[in-house]
Amino acid sequence: MLKKVCFILLSSYCLLVASVIPSGKTKVIQIYSFPTNEAVLFKIENPIDECTGYFITKSDIGFDANLSMVLSAYHSKNKLVIHGVPEILFSGSSAKYCKASAIHFL
Repeated sequence: MLKKVCFILLSSYCLLVASVIPSGKTKVIQIYSFPTNEAVLFKIENPIDECTGYFITKSDIGFDANLSMVLSAYHSKNKLVIHGVPEILFSGSSAKYCKASAIHFL
């Protein structure tokens, strides 16, 4: 029984990891704040089919660092790559804002 539970948990984790998609080299062009659900959304210059933009929430681990990176990229117009999870979309929009799981500058 324990082996089955471990297998199911590991399989679920692998599916989540496998579904992370990079944006490609791009720039942040707009930033939105939603205080009611403590979310920050941002659009990119070259959206991919799976994600119109990305979002982070205050409860995310690394929220402060990621918000700082997004703001820095926006103001400096530096390119970055955002890794998003298309299966986790922002519920407050009809557009496809994917959950950002990693952000890095180029």
